[in-house]
Amino acid sequence: MRYVLFDSHAIGYAAQDGTKLTVGDREIQSIFGSIRSVRRHIVELKGSPPDAVGWQGQVALRPVP
Repeated sequence: MRYVLFDSHAIGYAAQDGTKLTVGDREIQSIFGSIRSVRRHIVELKGSPPDAVGWQGQVALRPVP
């Protein structure tokens, strides 16, 4: 069995610095960039997708400056 693990905190933090995307008054560039990044890596595996994809299990909330 082959696993793929992603550090969603690091990916999301990097995506946060991208072009601002909003839905209503909420910025969504972090989650959009994270999903796009993970998808790109999964597509690169082409004919041999992983049996399981790991993602951060628990979200740690922190205040927004």
